[in-house]
Amino acid sequence: MLCLPLDKIKSGMRLALAVHHPYRPTSQLLAAGCTLQASIIQRLEELRVRELWIDCPQLAGLKRYISPELVRARNELASATCHLFEQVLAKQAPENPSGLIGILRELSAIYQSDKHAAVFLPCLSRGADLLVQHATDTAVLALLLALRLEGHISQQRRDAGLSSEHFAEHIALGALLHDVGLYLVKGGPLPPDVRWHNDSKEADLEHVELGYRVVKPHLNSNAAPIVLHHHQHFDGSGFPEKDNGALGASGLEGGRIPIYVRVATLADVFDEMRLGEVDTALPPGLALEATLNEERRPWFDPAVVEALSASVMPLPPGSRVRLSNGVEGVIVDIDREEPTRPIVQTLAAGALLDPTVPCPLYDLRHHPELQVLSLDGVELPQAPLAQAS
Repeated sequence: MLCLPLDKIKSGMRLALAVHHPYRPTSQLLAAGCTLQASIIQRLEELRVRELWIDCPQLAGLKRYISPELVRARNELASATCHLFEQVLAKQAPENPSGLIGILRELSAIYQSDKHAAVFLPCLSRGADLLVQHATDTAVLALLLALRLEGHISQQRRDAGLSSEHFAEHIALGALLHDVGLYLVKGGPLPPDVRWHNDSKEADLEHVELGYRVVKPHLNSNAAPIVLHHHQHFDGSGFPEKDNGALGASGLEGGRIPIYVRVATLADVFDEMRLGEVDTALPPGLALEATLNEERRPWFDPAVVEALSASVMPLPPGSRVRLSNGVEGVIVDIDREEPTRPIVQTLAAGALLDPTVPCPLYDLRHHPELQVLSLDGVELPQAPLAQAS
């Protein structure tokens, strides 16, 4: 299956996943398997449906990375997050997060079923609210990092005399809610911005304290500190600073920062780098390089950095690419030893309507003369992306 923006949808294409109302996620508009017609597409446009998952037999190999179960769980997570943020914005007490924990446990089970294939695939759940998108993707990445660090985290928790039961889901829940305070600052909600991470101005400090006050009564005692401390850095920079006595907070560094926080902080910064400023989103490979540059790398626990490098592919499966020979296609598989030389399934004109249309497969490991020039419409540097290490 392939996710396409609505303006690329043509009559005769077949839905791979059900379509739900964009503002009422529990209301199904179309069932999976439905063949689209011009009148249906027009109606979806009127309802402001942004994209559809289309059946594409040529991309069957993507199922190990992008399954219907994964997309559905990610959509449920985004919808539940949107609902919770709406409650916070309306100054209502957030509901018990058990529903979110349930979705996160389902996602954890999906990823653990094939850890080799558990890589970060951003924006499976797109929405109009940038904070919801950022929260969802940060939570998913934090979950993946936590699963890769299972032994390391469990040992650190045991050494501190603490339980590590369901630690991955609680890390992801804290990461999901880390910026909830941005809905509460004066003039908010504000968009996430990586420039805040080493800035202790009053307005920036405010969002962590406001968010912490909201979530503390409702979250596990290990997840709530993520909201307060996700701007603390491994090298001792960041905030709240040592002279800030609010909420009992103090400057933390190194191993004094709870491991849950260390995981969520790196997930947060990476996703902020990936989002960039308006209309300047970075492909994952470039975002990884920017996150782990000379300035920012000291902010993070080296063990978590290693997990990030293993979880984020420079050219992730499911991405639409243009090759240096002018051919366009979709990345269907990756070799972890050569992450910048993916396997690309081309999609010739009419292939989404007729599965018998020939579509050559390019394994870039065997085509050294070819390069990926663009990823999801973003032009890439001429030199191949290198996975940060």
